[in-house]
Amino acid sequence: MRLDFHDDRFALTDDSGSPSPILNGRHRIFFSVVMDSSLAEGGDGWNIPAGDSAASTFQAIASYLTGQRFEFEILEGAQTIQDLIQRQQQLFENARRNALEVKNSLDPEPVRPPNFVRDLKDHQMLSTRHLLAAVHGANFSVPGSGKTTVVYAAYDFLKQQGIVSGILIIGPPSCFMAWDYEYRECFGRSPSLTRIAGRDREERSEIYDEQATYEVLLTTYQTAYRDVEDMLDLARRRNLMVVLDESHYAKRMEGGRYAEAVLRIALSAARRVILTGTPMPHSPRDLWTQITFLWPSREVFGTRRRFGSHCEDLDAIREEINPFFIRVRKSDLNLPEPRFQCESVSMSEHQKAIYRALAVRTVADLELAPRERRELRRWRRGGMIRLLQAASNPTLLTIHSDEFRMPPLEPEEESIIDLIERYPEYETPAKISRAAEIARNVVDAGRKVLIWTWFVHNISMLLNTLSDLNPLPIHGGIPRDENINEEFNRERNIRTFLDSATSNVLVANPAACGESISLHTACHDAIYVDRTFNCGQYLQSLDRIHRIGLEPSDQINYYILTCEDTIDEVVRDRLEEKEHRMRQVIDEELPLLAMEVETEDVSDEQIDEDFDNVVQSLRRLLENE
Repeated sequence: MRLDFHDDRFALTDDSGSPSPILNGRHRIFFSVVMDSSLAEGGDGWNIPAGDSAASTFQAIASYLTGQRFEFEILEGAQTIQDLIQRQQQLFENARRNALEVKNSLDPEPVRPPNFVRDLKDHQMLSTRHLLAAVHGANFSVPGSGKTTVVYAAYDFLKQQGIVSGILIIGPPSCFMAWDYEYRECFGRSPSLTRIAGRDREERSEIYDEQATYEVLLTTYQTAYRDVEDMLDLARRRNLMVVLDESHYAKRMEGGRYAEAVLRIALSAARRVILTGTPMPHSPRDLWTQITFLWPSREVFGTRRRFGSHCEDLDAIREEINPFFIRVRKSDLNLPEPRFQCESVSMSEHQKAIYRALAVRTVADLELAPRERRELRRWRRGGMIRLLQAASNPTLLTIHSDEFRMPPLEPEEESIIDLIERYPEYETPAKISRAAEIARNVVDAGRKVLIWTWFVHNISMLLNTLSDLNPLPIHGGIPRDENINEEFNRERNIRTFLDSATSNVLVANPAACGESISLHTACHDAIYVDRTFNCGQYLQSLDRIHRIGLEPSDQINYYILTCEDTIDEVVRDRLEEKEHRMRQVIDEELPLLAMEVETEDVSDEQIDEDFDNVVQSLRRLLENE
């Protein structure tokens, strides 16, 4: 039996003269179905397509033949593939050894990228040296540590050496602005950059045709999945460094569209990098796709089946991937300690009456709660959102909440209906008034201020209240300009806030202004009108103004507003508990958060615990009257 390779196909032939066993039985099923092969023209074997990776296909064929105890000869074409595999194996072993040596170095050498105008921090120098040594590497450092700068530093060295000619970043739309901005800060000039995502098919095709004119290409996971064949062709035509930013978006070990797309693209990349502060949002299983992206032909963890059988052994996982990732903790950044100013706000009689009515209704409806698990989860979540609305701004109860997909409340008592509907005629919510007052004080002191609220209607109210200060909004529902998509529109507001001397207030929703956005260069004050039980997004919001680049003398101020005797106090206590646990995990070298990062990721267990605490609070409130 002979194995050869030419024209992107393997030829497995057997001219022994008798019917070959590889043409019959289970062997026929393997080659025709599993390997998608066709019969050779002479009927003496199989033509096997190489697929995306000739090396992987060779290994699959050789492994099968060896396992079935077939003897076979490797001819010249296939020998070329085997030699490539051996070189890749040697590259992997060298990278493993060199990266571990850098990671464990006690006195690392300074790193100065040849075309940089930015000076690297010590931890960024170490991270850059590690990324170069690892060949394909991961940076799991906390948000705000300068991961983008590290990638550009490594890219600068690799481009100078002729190893790469451009960089393709796949990430959420919110990261695009950072890659554009940081390039200018690192290299002191504007990049030749294009955004593939956010365009129609014809425009994207033009970019793929003209890709050689761009040094930096930005796209989303969704567009990479949709255009995976174009991405493969793009990577084949150029020596690209491919970066997965916020790589946990492609975390699914099985059945993930984004995960399968990036694994295919990985095979054609000259260099591969993954960046995320949350490598394991829920489970060690989240690591398989991310690490396999780095070394797809080597499969650090082995097959999905093998990894699935031992993926709960964190010690073994750390041992396997330790050389290929580096992590900078928050404590390593030497940032100034922020100041938290927590303030209790008293509700007016009207707001108290509305909140009490909701409290009574929530406790009374406990016996009527749905039994089916999914419906119970939705019911409990809805009840907590209603209470958060009442504590923040009762007007929210009268309108549809797009951010939480909640319809207007339908009260059962006529008096409460009238009170809620006419509430804006009676008063301005206490926390809205207090937030506006603090904002004016900050601006009067010559500083910019960021106001956080989860509710879009609150953003609109604050924009009106502070209209003389030219406030700018950031939320998911910002209208699209005729030729500018939603993300670009948000970016325009962020740039204006950072650069304009007359726009000193930014009012934002944490879900729309979270990861990958840096505001610390211009803003050191943030006001929280309201918060939810989502600790992951709360911590992300804190990091918008508390990140690398701050001076030791800079003072970061967080103003936390809490309505007395409401769900706000439960949120405060629960967030303190979650934050304590979460920060303990974040300080670990390989953090397993097992907690919510995005709104839809909140677990049933978390909702149950939060809801139980809310019910206890409501009962205490009603008993003390």
